[in-house]
Amino acid sequence: MRKQRDYLSTNETMNEISRILVDCEELINQELELETKLSNKSSLIEEQKNLLQITSNDEEKKVAELENQLFEEKEKIKEHAKINQKQEAQFQAQKDESLQLQINQLKT
Repeated sequence: MRKQRDYLSTNETMNEISRILVDCEELINQELELETKLSNKSSLIEEQKNLLQITSNDEEKKVAELENQLFEEKEKIKEHAKINQKQEAQFQAQKDESLQLQINQLKT
């Protein structure tokens, strides 16, 4: 009877150990799955960061280019304004000279 009881106790212990080992194996497999998922998510996040950085850099370059173009256009406008002022001054001088000539002709 004692041998049978010892056998049953040993058998139960072995069954319990076997269940524990199966549970451990399942836990290890779940952990590996989670690590794989985490790695995939981390890679995805890193790719998205890189994409955002590229997009941000492109936008910064475009803004810089547009600011440059704006500056150049403002300089052209200033240059044209100076030319217009000179032309207006020349036109006014010619007009004044022409009027003076007409006045002088009328006086004589």
